[in-house]
Formats: sequence, structure tokens, C-alpha cells
Amino acid sequence: MSFHLKLLLRFLLLNFPLLSLCKRMDSSFPYAITLGPSRIFASRATQNGEVEVFPFNPGHGYTTYLDGVIQHYAREPSKQSPRNEHAALPIIRDAINNISKELSATLGYEPVYRALLLPTLFDDSSSGAAIDVLFPNGTALAPGGPNHVTDVAGAAGYAYHLDQCENLGLSPSECTKINLLPKFLLVVEYEHDYLHLHLASVDVRHQLFPIIRSQHFETFGEGSRDRLSQSLGMKRYRAHLSDSIKNFIKTGGGHLYRPFKAEHIRAIVGFGDAPGEAFTELLNITYEAVGNERAKIMSGIDPAYVAAYGAAMFARETVLKPERWRVHGAHLEL
Repeated sequence: MSFHLKLLLRFLLLNFPLLSLCKRMDSSFPYAITLGPSRIFASRATQNGEVEVFPFNPGHGYTTYLDGVIQHYAREPSKQSPRNEHAALPIIRDAINNISKELSATLGYEPVYRALLLPTLFDDSSSGAAIDVLFPNGTALAPGGPNHVTDVAGAAGYAYHLDQCENLGLSPSECTKINLLPKFLLVVEYEHDYLHLHLASVDVRHQLFPIIRSQHFETFGEGSRDRLSQSLGMKRYRAHLSDSIKNFIKTGGGHLYRPFKAEHIRAIVGFGDAPGEAFTELLNITYEAVGNERAKIMSGIDPAYVAAYGAAMFARETVLKPERWRVHGAHLEL
């Protein structure tokens, strides 16, 4: 064996751990953090198009804080919570720091975060605290910056690639008129303590899903399902739930989106931590309430992971198309 070959082999043996680590770091895109009511998810897209999701129990401090946020929203959804940003900051920081430590131990290197999905019920103070923890010093607000803050409709739409017209059930001829056809996404957020519906417009051209209307239903949280079905009877409970969804759809986009009709809903996406059987029942009731055969219940991703999938797609965009985005507060715009 030649002297130079021996040197090469020695170099490879000594540096194999470092080379292996670099390969692992380069094989995937940056991470996203999804803040849920009871769990926090770290997620990333891989080079082969898959998404890896790591769920974490954030601890008692975080879940207690979120319980307070949910209770306040149920009482006064239009008002800011008395819990200010300074109170939320250490709670969210501790939760994310603990997750980063666990994730670093699993990966063998420190993760880089590039996207954040905020809970629907967060007010400005809670949102500001979460943004400051993950993207300090205003890096989430800088025009052209690398970090993205998104909402539930954007994450749900990206998770199922609903920015592509063929995934909206449109024919090739309809795709050529994509900007002329009204297209809407109905997001069904189902948690133990509440049901929250979001109606979002689908902007295929700009790959955006702006929410035009949302409604909170504390009564229909998964935790109330058994109690209500027993007190009302399952048939009356389902009818009451269906009527509430129909009324939400009937109101549609209000004064801003007068052209909206139920037939314009192209996709129904469910996400949240409610059990699978209850979720399936709710999505079927929602589909019947929509009354539009062209609307499709999106499936293939565990509803608990849908938001994390979409957030990972946003994190990927920071690498593939960093020039496309600018961030304003908790809204993603072109």
C-alpha cells in the first residue's frame, strides 16, 4: 500500500464521525416548531420528500399556561389575555429549550429552526413571546428574512400540497382558469377542549391560504362529545353539530367574500389531537354539512401531525426559495 493511500485511509478513519455528522445535517432541511395545546412538535422535510415529526410533552408549566389561554378565549375571544408577553416568555422558552436539548441528544447536533406555527387561540402577547423565543432580535420580522411564522390554514394547505390545482380536484381545463375559479379550504381543528373551524381562500398562484373567517365552538370539543351524546342522544348531538357547521358555511366569507358558496369548498382538512374515531366521525359530518361532492376530505396524514407537516414545508421553503417570502407578524405574505 502506497504512503499516500495510507494517509488517505487514516484521514477518513479519523474524520469519519465528522463526515457522517455533516452528511446527516445536510440530508434534511431546517426544523419547524408547532405549538399545540397539549404537545409541541418539531418537524423537518427530508431531501427525498418525506417529513419527520418528533412529538414532545412540553411539561406542566406549558400545558397549564395553554389551559388558561383556552379558558380565556372561550370567555372573551375578542379580547387580549391578561397574561402578558413577559409572563409567557419564560414558560415558552423553557418548553422549547427542553425540546431542543432532547432533539440535540437524538440527532447528535443542535437543530436549526426556520418556521413556527402558532396556536389558533394565542393572542398578541403569547404570539410575541413564542416568536421572540424561537426568532430573537426581530429576525422573524425582517423583510426577506429566513424565518417564517405561519397559521393553521397555511400549514394545512401546505401539508397536502393544496397550492397545486390538481390536488384540489380540478380538471386540466379548470387548471388553466385557476385564478378565475373561487377555491376555498375548510380547516377543522379538533381538540379535547374545543372545535375551531377556519374557512380559507386558496391562492394557487401565490401559494397562500388566507383565512377569511373562523369560529370557535367550545361546546363541541372532543372532551364534551360523550357527555353531550349521552344527555342529548347521539342522533340529536350529531344533528346539532351538523347544524352548527352548516350555519358557519352559510355565513361564508361575510361581506368580504360575497361570491362564496359551499360548492366552492374544494378540500376539508382536519388536524388536532382528538382521537381518530371521533375525528373520522366529525369529518364525515362536516362533509355532509358542506353538501358538495367535489369537496374532498384530505387523508393520509395523522391529523395530530398535519400542522407539523405543513410547518416543515414552510421551513423547507426558506432553503429552496428564500427570496419568495417576507414576514409580517404572524402572517406570511409575498
